[in-house]
Amino acid sequence: MRRSFRFVRLQNSWVEIVGAAVAAHTRPLRIQDRVLYVAVSSAAWAQNLSYQRQLLLTKLLQIWGDDEGLKDIRFETTGWYAKTKAGCGAPAGTHPLLSSINRISPAAGAVTLEQKLHRLQSLARTRSAQLPRCPRCRMGAFHNELERWGMCGRCVVSTP
Repeated sequence: MRRSFRFVRLQNSWVEIVGAAVAAHTRPLRIQDRVLYVAVSSAAWAQNLSYQRQLLLTKLLQIWGDDEGLKDIRFETTGWYAKTKAGCGAPAGTHPLLSSINRISPAAGAVTLEQKLHRLQSLARTRSAQLPRCPRCRMGAFHNELERWGMCGRCVVSTP
């Protein structure tokens, strides 16, 4: 019970411990085997904070005292967008890229995903029609393959 109270106190004072700029991109997740796990918003934040690990650990031990016995801090991105239980940490929002996509409403005359896919398929067919044909399978083949092996790469691989 004492550990959970200390962890809640840590969550509540996280901004004072790490500063507002860092707290906007981090959130303490759990303490397990004397290691504090902290969720970060990106791998870049995880790497930068891992260089400051000892400084943060020293600051935590000054605030908490040495009786808690934290031995390390680990930073991970996996917990940042995970759903949190009620009352356990700050609510995890949706990914910023996904939320911006959800806000976009298709404009009149906008190109749909199906139209883009159809365009890509027709472009691939056009380009493949311009390639020389493999004498074995009659599919489009790159000129270098035909020069080197006398057939396309797919036929070379499938030849016993």
